[in-house]
Amino acid sequence: MPGKDICPSCGSDKIMVIKEGLAKCLICDAYVTPATPANPTRFYRHEVMTKPDEIKELAAKQEIEVLNLSDSQWRFVNAVANRLTYAPDMRKHYRAVLIEVFAEKRTLQDAIEQICVESGMHESDLKKLMDEEFSRIPEAVKELGRKSLFT
Repeated sequence: MPGKDICPSCGSDKIMVIKEGLAKCLICDAYVTPATPANPTRFYRHEVMTKPDEIKELAAKQEIEVLNLSDSQWRFVNAVANRLTYAPDMRKHYRAVLIEVFAEKRTLQDAIEQICVESGMHESDLKKLMDEEFSRIPEAVKELGRKSLFT
C-alpha cells in the first residue's frame, strides 16, 4: 500500500495536484512532479519547468481557496469528504464544494443540497455526519463557539 505523498523540500503532506504531471506544495510553494506508474516512488520530485507562462496559469487554479482555510476547517473538510466516499475524484469534488462554503461563494444549505443529490444521502443523514465530524475537532468547536453546526 503506497504511503502519503510528501514534499521533498519541506516535508509537508499538503500537496495540490494542479493538472496531470504538475503539483504544488501548499506550504513552501514548490512545484513538483507526482510519481508515475513508470516511477512508482511515493515521494514527489522537483522538476524544472521551461515555460513560465504555463506555471503561472496552472498555479492560479484553486490555490487561493485552499490557502485561506484554517487548520480546523481543513480537517473538517477532509473528514467529511473521506466519510462520504472512497473515490479520490469524488473526495476532491466534495472538498471543493465545502471549501466554497468557507470562501463564502455559496451557503452551507446549498452545499448540503448538492452533496445530497450527488451522493444519494438523505439530508438529515448528511447533517448528522457533518455534525459528528465537527464535534470531533475541538478547535472547530472553539472557533464557532458552539457544539453543533445546525443548532
